[in-house]
Amino acid sequence: MTKNIFRLWMLACGRSSLRSVKRASSFGTCLIAALALPMVLGLTSCYFDIDNPIANNSLSEKILGKWILQETDGVPVTTDMKSVYTFVKEGSTTKGFYSMFRMASDDWSSSQEIKVTVVSDNAITLETELANGVSVVVQLTDVTVNGNALRFTAMTTLSKDGVVTNTYGPSREYFTKVDDDYSDVIVGRWEGIITSNDPEFTTEEFCEEYYADGTFCEFTFTDGQWVKDEAEYADYFVDGTLFSTRLKYVGEEQPEGQFNFVIKSYEDGILSSEAVYRRDGKVYTYTSRAIRVDDSYTTPSDIAGQWVADYAEKDVIYNTAYNRLVEEYSFRTNGTGYYEAFMLNGATLVGIEFMENGTTPHNTGFGQNGNFKYTIKGHDVCVMTDEGDVQWKVKYTNGRLYDLFDPDDIIVLQPATTAQREQIALWRASWK
Repeated sequence: MTKNIFRLWMLACGRSSLRSVKRASSFGTCLIAALALPMVLGLTSCYFDIDNPIANNSLSEKILGKWILQETDGVPVTTDMKSVYTFVKEGSTTKGFYSMFRMASDDWSSSQEIKVTVVSDNAITLETELANGVSVVVQLTDVTVNGNALRFTAMTTLSKDGVVTNTYGPSREYFTKVDDDYSDVIVGRWEGIITSNDPEFTTEEFCEEYYADGTFCEFTFTDGQWVKDEAEYADYFVDGTLFSTRLKYVGEEQPEGQFNFVIKSYEDGILSSEAVYRRDGKVYTYTSRAIRVDDSYTTPSDIAGQWVADYAEKDVIYNTAYNRLVEEYSFRTNGTGYYEAFMLNGATLVGIEFMENGTTPHNTGFGQNGNFKYTIKGHDVCVMTDEGDVQWKVKYTNGRLYDLFDPDDIIVLQPATTAQREQIALWRASWK
């Protein structure tokens, strides 16, 4: 994952229906410029939800929570410039923390503490000291809150040994409140894929494991299994929805595993994240979908039987519209199986494709029916062509089957219930 993401970042920074077949670390001088303004911005980003006003309505109460940077001077920030700020109450004191990773300079901060002083009902002062002895003071004025949006004007002053060394601003900043925190979710092993609309990016599969101590490791797929890579360092943090990693392989001069993503959701064992980067005046989106996997590799016995996914999808087949699709995989332990797709309008069957051992009008794969052969590589069940090439994959882990034919639309299948098997048999009989 990170090797390709690092390459796309290098490019960005200028530094070196039915599928077609079945459903068509130390802080330096650079950090001062990179961090000072965003840090200041972030520190003040903790604001209240106007739809849920707090009784005493004081600014120190309103800023409590976690916030992520969205815009500077009206311009959306790309993912490599995201920052997260958290404000908490300890007794009568308001404390602040910020997290950020500036990929261009390798400046890294994970929940660094900052001093928060509420000056008035629309002004806040933020203060912190960098590891190199530089003091940072950020004055936030014209603070406004509208729902979960926080806006303010920031002015930053840097000094060392009592002498001002630089100033930044004023700039107008926009933060939004973060309701979700995925810092605990990320711990574990993941296999997934990254896709992008960037023509210079190649779709990439990955395997990574994240540990509770803030380190992680990458794996390379070798001889049918994922083998751990050796790294000089491999760190990560998840703060709210911001997900950042940095990694340097043993023997390499430059780090490669550097990226920022924003986590969008975690559901059915799938962690969906997104990164947006700008290059040559164009904006590209990179989407990661990672599946939490267990430690044991898949065997034919694990997947034997029928698997079903029943979900809403609108399309047309045989000149008839449908709004529901039921997909079925059936695997045998001898390396064979079949796939079927049932199109319905509500409860009314309007079409079947890839029917087992039968010919249907719109087949575009599997020869004349839904039969296939498969092989297993790790957690992946590879559906093969007659020539022995991998046509697409499904992944088995933790009792679920994930259809990976369309990486941007992963379908989760569960073992078929008795009622589902009986209904499928009725549909087949009615269609013949």
